[in-house]
Order: sequence, then structure tokens, then C-alpha cells
Amino acid sequence: MASVPNQGGVPPGVLLTMDGLGNIFGVTAQSVFEIAVGSSTVKILASAGPSADFGGPPIGSLVVDGNGDLYFAIDQLGPNQDGAICELTSGSTTLTTLFTFDSTTGRLDSGVVSDGAGHLYGTAGTAIFQINEDGSGFATVPVTGFLSVSAVDAAGNLYGVTGFGVTGPSNPAIEKLPHGGSNVTILASFPPNTFGGVSSPLAIDTAGNIYGTYAGNQNNLSGAVFELPAGSSTVNTIATLQPYVAGTPTVGLVAGKDGTIYGVANGGGEYGFGSVYAITPGSSAITPRASFTGAYGPVGQIAMDGNGDIFGATLNGGPSGLGSIYEVPAGSSTIVTLASFDGSNGVEPVSGIVMDRNGNIFGTTVLGGTLGDGTIFELAAGSSTPTVLASFDGTDGANPNGQIAIDANGNLYGTTATGGANRFGDRG
Repeated sequence: MASVPNQGGVPPGVLLTMDGLGNIFGVTAQSVFEIAVGSSTVKILASAGPSADFGGPPIGSLVVDGNGDLYFAIDQLGPNQDGAICELTSGSTTLTTLFTFDSTTGRLDSGVVSDGAGHLYGTAGTAIFQINEDGSGFATVPVTGFLSVSAVDAAGNLYGVTGFGVTGPSNPAIEKLPHGGSNVTILASFPPNTFGGVSSPLAIDTAGNIYGTYAGNQNNLSGAVFELPAGSSTVNTIATLQPYVAGTPTVGLVAGKDGTIYGVANGGGEYGFGSVYAITPGSSAITPRASFTGAYGPVGQIAMDGNGDIFGATLNGGPSGLGSIYEVPAGSSTIVTLASFDGSNGVEPVSGIVMDRNGNIFGTTVLGGTLGDGTIFELAAGSSTPTVLASFDGTDGANPNGQIAIDANGNLYGTTATGGANRFGDRG
């Protein structure tokens, strides 16, 4: 584990990324740091100095290129506090301001993403901007409303949603900025006043079909799943998640090998406590796969193994009411409790779970463990007992409540809300 120094606040304000070798890089309002693969030491690469900051908090995402150079956006930086894009060159300890925003360019509204070909993209004012990684070639593409870049396909094309919650002349829409292009294309407009906005990141399959979920509103309380077929200009509502079927979608979607889309909702279902649902290819109907039977609905990330079995976690449930791990076997409508938490091995796995290639399940609990500050656990494939891999004790973090990630080597990464050497949170 590694404790982030008091360099800018509590995660998730810390931006993280990983290079191809497994080294972790991060940026806070006061420093850029590295945690080398296999190390538990935070190395400060650049610092604003004692009791100082870079001018504002980092926003969006942290980008690392093939040379190890780091790029990120800082809110409120610059003479007019309109934001800036910064670079830390590999091997350097000095932060370089590549570009400063002003009233002419529009105020910086987002972080930056990379196309992998030396260009950075983001949003400023009512425009998407492109800039070369050396700070040259700044160009903007005006858009209607605010485009939040949500997905990138294999060709480097950018996709996002504009218009939800923004007053403008057009309906909310899915938009695309072609790789290397200069014109934003409206792929499709959403039906007006139908739902409460897009509630999950866009997902693009290998055929170019785009998927996402709507949040509910006063007219359709439970939201829906939508699809924009490749080459189409019509957003299709694949399924409306009526309360008696599936409740409100709260996590992203997973896709089976046959193209069936699966999701989990924390309300609705046959008993009103949540459900696992499926949408088959080409169908406009939602199929409830399984319903939860007690007031301990699903939370956090879900996973699917190679057999099509779905796994996840519940907030409470189990004999002690402290949370559980469940499975919905492929083709079954039964939710099987695989393991339960009892306090010593954790309480409330709010982040859900991840799975390695061998079918072992990993996750965190926000409470429980040796000192009650939360745990990192493993449920080995075929086991019914969670094993505590680590208990947080405050000095190395406490109360993990964000999503976790697993790399190809089985290393786990995540953040805690509090704790660490300076009580500002921790990532490990």
C-alpha cells in the first residue's frame, strides 16, 4: 500500500493513470507523483512547494504517452483563472504550462483525452478543442450545448453527449468527432422530454453500435437502455425499465458472447428490491433474469465470466445483514449467495467486485476488518468464504468506497475516502 502525501485533498480529486509497464502516476492540486510497479513508495516527481498549489485542482483524466510524458488539465489556472493544460516531461521535475485558456478560447470545462497520435482533446466554453502535445496547433470546433467526451473507438473517433441540462436550440444528441477531423457530427438526437439524461458512459461494440442508459424522470421513473445502431440516425429505446421489471439502472452494462446485454438495477424486480435483467440482440423487450428477494439490493460493479455467469455484491444481506457476494448462473433465474460478510472480513461491499481470468473475485468493504476501517477481500473460485487480503488501519487508508481496478498481473488498485499518512486518503 502507498499513502498519498498531503498534496491536494481527498481522492477522487487525485487523478491516476498507469503506463504500459504497470507504473502508477497521479496528480493532485499540489504535486505529481509516481508509484513504481512493485513499490509501496510514493515518489514526488514535481511539486508546487510547501503550502502552495498549481493554481487550482486537476480535472478530468491524467494522460501518459508512449514516452512517459504526463498531460492533465488544471481548473482556475492562468491570469484569468480560465484553466490550463500542463505537461510533466519524463525525467523532469518542472511542470510546463502548454496552453492557457482565456475569454477568446473559452473557459476550460473538462480534462483532456488523447487519441494516441500526439493530439489532446477536451471542451472549452461551447467547443471541443484539439491541441498538439507540444502545445501548438490549438483549434476549436463549436458545438451546441456541452459535449462531454465519453468514449473513443478503435479508430480514435471521439463520442459524447450534448444538451442534457443545457438550454439550447436543439434536442440532446449523441455526437462524434472523427479522428483527425474538424467537424462534429450529430449522429442522432434523443427524443425530447422522455427521460432524465444519460446515466452511464457510452459503450461501443466491435460493430460500431453505441449503447447507454437513461436515468428516470417524472414521466418515466425507472429509466431505460438505449442503442444507436451503427450507421443509423435514430436512438432506439431498447427497453424501458418499468419498476415492476427492473427498477433504476445504477451500474454500467456488460455484454455476453452472443450480444445479449445484461445490467443490474437497485430497485424494482418482482419483489421491489432490485433485479438482474437482459436484453437480447434485436429485441425491444427487457427480460428479468432474476429478482432480489430482500431489502439488500445490488451495489457497485458487476462481472461476467467466460461461461456467461454474472457476479456481483449486495450492500446488506447474508445471515449477518452485512453484505454478500452473489451469482446468477447462465440460463438461470436464481440468485445464488456465494459468500456473506460477518464484520471480521468486512461490512458493506459498496464498490462491487472485479474478477480475474481464473474466476477469483476481489473487492473492498467500506467498514469492518481488524479495526473497522474496511478491508480488501478475495473470494477464490469455488470458495464460500471471503479471505481478507488486507485490513485498513487508518495510516494506510480507511473506508474504501470507490471503484477498484485489476490489471493483467492481478494487482488491485483503488482509493480510500480517508486515512493515509496525512489523513487525506490513500490509493493502493
